[in-house]
Amino acid sequence: MSKFIKGALIVALLAVALVIRIAPAPYSSGSDIPQFAGFADTFLRHGLCFFKYTDASNTVSEGWPYNWAYPYGPIWILLIAPLRIISPDPVEFFWSGGHYFVYVPINWVVSVKSLLITADILVGVILIAYLWRKHSFAVGIAGGAAYLLNPMTIYISSIYGMFDQIVSVFLILSLILFDTRKLSSGFLASLALLTKQVVLPSMIPMAVKVLGELKTYKRFILGGLLGLAILVAPFILGCLSSPLSVFSAMMFYQNPGYTHPVCYSFNGLSSLATYLHDVTGGDYTFLIKYWIIPYIILQAIALHYFLKTDDLIGATYLSYAAFIATFWRINHQYLVPLIALAVLAVPQIMRRWRTVSVVTVISSVLLPAVWPIMFPTSWWFHVHIKNPSTWWISLIDKLTLMVFESGAYVAYSLVLTFSLYLTIVVWWLRGSGIFFSCLKSKNI
Repeated sequence: MSKFIKGALIVALLAVALVIRIAPAPYSSGSDIPQFAGFADTFLRHGLCFFKYTDASNTVSEGWPYNWAYPYGPIWILLIAPLRIISPDPVEFFWSGGHYFVYVPINWVVSVKSLLITADILVGVILIAYLWRKHSFAVGIAGGAAYLLNPMTIYISSIYGMFDQIVSVFLILSLILFDTRKLSSGFLASLALLTKQVVLPSMIPMAVKVLGELKTYKRFILGGLLGLAILVAPFILGCLSSPLSVFSAMMFYQNPGYTHPVCYSFNGLSSLATYLHDVTGGDYTFLIKYWIIPYIILQAIALHYFLKTDDLIGATYLSYAAFIATFWRINHQYLVPLIALAVLAVPQIMRRWRTVSVVTVISSVLLPAVWPIMFPTSWWFHVHIKNPSTWWISLIDKLTLMVFESGAYVAYSLVLTFSLYLTIVVWWLRGSGIFFSCLKSKNI
C-alpha cells in the first residue's frame, strides 16, 4: 500500500471521527457541563484557595446548579477556567411546577466540548501512530478506528461531555515513553493522576516497576515529583489555611451505597443491589459492601501477570480493568480509558493468544459501545438545552434502541462486570503458563 493511500485513509478516519463529534456537540449537554461552569466561576473568584470551596456544602453560596463536590485534581479546573472567561454566560437553574430545570448556555457547551473533542482525536492519533510503528499500518488504522468510531467515546466527548479522554492522553503517552523518556513519562503520569485520580489503579504496575528498579527509573520519579510541584504546590503555598484541601478533594472512595438511577451504574453488583432494593425494599448492600476484596484479588492477578511477563501495557490495562470490574460506583465515562488501554494492549497478544484477544475486545471495546445505543441518548439533547433541536432529537431516537426498562441495564452491567472478570483471568492464565485442558490449543 502506497504512502499516499495510507495517508488518505488516516485523514479520512480522522475527518469522519471529527465530523461525527462536532456535528451534535452544540445541541446536547450532560449534567456535568453546567456544573463545570459553577466550578470555573468559583476558581475565578477564589483563585488558589479554590479547593477550600470544593465540597458540596458550598453549592448555594457558590451558585452551583447541583450539590456535587469537585472531586478532581487541579488540571481540569486550570483548563476550564480560561474557557469560562471567554464564555461567561450564566447557567439558568430554577424550580417550576415541582420540577428542577437546568439550562446551559450554548457557548459554554461548545467551549468545553471543543477541548474534549480535541483530546479525543488526539488519543486516536496517538494510538494510530504507536500501533503503526510497533506493529503495522493495518493494526494502527484498526486500533484508531476501534477508539475513534466507538459509540461510547463519541458519546462522552461530544454528547454528554466528560474529560476522561484527557486522562487517556496523559496515561497512554506515559506508557509509550516509559522506557525511553523516563522524565517525560513520570511527568505525564503525574498529569494523568492530577486530572482524574480514578486512573491511580492503572498505575500500580508502573509503580511496582519503578520501585523495583529505583536506580533505573529515578528520572521517572523526578518527573512525577516535578508534575506535583508545578501543579499542586501553588494551591498549597498560595492558600496556607488549607494545605490538605487539594488532596482531600481528590479522595474518590466513599461508603458503598445504592446507585441511582440504575441505567448509569456500570458495576453489575451495584446495579443488582439497587434494583433488588427498589423492587423488594430489602437490604442488599452486602453485594457491594466488600467490593475491595475482589478488587485486591483481581489486582494481585494483574500484578502476577506483570511479574511473569514484564508486559507493562497489558498489566496496566488489567489493573484498570480490575478497578472497573469491582469498584461499586462506576460511571460511563470511566470506560473511555478502558477502551483506549484495551486498544493499546490487544495487538501485543493477538497473534499468540487469539481467544484472549477476542475476549478482551468484546469486554472492553464492544460492550462499552452497546450502552449509548441502548440508552435514550436524545435525553441530553433537550434536558439542559433551552431551545432544543427537534431534528437532532428525532435523528438520535432513530439511531438508538430507547431502552427504558431498568432490568435491561442491570443485565447489561452484570454482563460487562463479569466479562471483565473473565478477561483478567484469561490474561493471567495465558501469561502465567497456567492452563485448563480445554484451553490447551495453539489458537488460544
